Amino acid sequence: MQYIEQTETYEICSDGNTVWVNAPTLVGRFGKFGIDIHRASTDQSVKGECLLCTHHTPLTGDWKLFQDKMKEFYNIVIHEKHRPKWLPSFLQVVKCVD
Repeated sequence: MQYIEQTETYEICSDGNTVWVNAPTLVGRFGKFGIDIHRASTDQSVKGECLLCTHHTPLTGDWKLFQDKMKEFYNIVIHEKHRPKWLPSFLQVVKCVD
C-alpha cells in the first residue's frame, strides 16, 4: 500500500518498505538500511549533509526516533500509517518476550 501526504511545504511518501520525506528536496528517509535525516540542501555545503544518519537495520525504537527527530528538525509529523510493514510494532516485540 502506498501513502502520500502533501502540504504546501512538504511531502511524505511511503510504500510499505521505505518512507521518504521531501521538503522540497529529500530531507528524510526511513528504510531497511537505516535512517537518513538531512539538512536542507541550502545548508549542506556549509554544515554537512546529515542531521541524523544511521547505517544499520532499524529496530522498533528507531521508528520513534525517526518520528521524533523529523518533528524536532522540521516540525513534520510522521503518522503511523507510514510505518514500514517489515518493522515489528512495540506490541509484537512485547508479545515475543512473554
